[in-house]
Amino acid sequence: MEATSKAIFAREWVAQGLRPECVEEALEKRAKWDNEASTMAAEFGAEEASRLISDKAQRLGVSMCAEARMREAAQDALDGSRLPGANAVRSSRVDKVVGALPSPPKAASA
Repeated sequence: MEATSKAIFAREWVAQGLRPECVEEALEKRAKWDNEASTMAAEFGAEEASRLISDKAQRLGVSMCAEARMREAAQDALDGSRLPGANAVRSSRVDKVVGALPSPPKAASA
């Protein structure tokens, strides 16, 4: 997928006029960051993961909402409600492919 320019992405995000490709890109990035956060929490523990998440959020300039999602994913990994590194991006792509497949033919009723 071709990345949308940061200026266009930010302008459309603020203006609430999001094109589907911008929404898809944002959701994929957030899922990726969530997976990275849960993996960091499992590998390094709560305090180090929190520091790394803060550093990453500041470096990337993500929204407070995206940062909160990363923290939530890390906490879920620590309390066992989420498997570290579960690949949500792959499953969403599979859902799209499965949803795009034609429906099987219906059996004729007698």
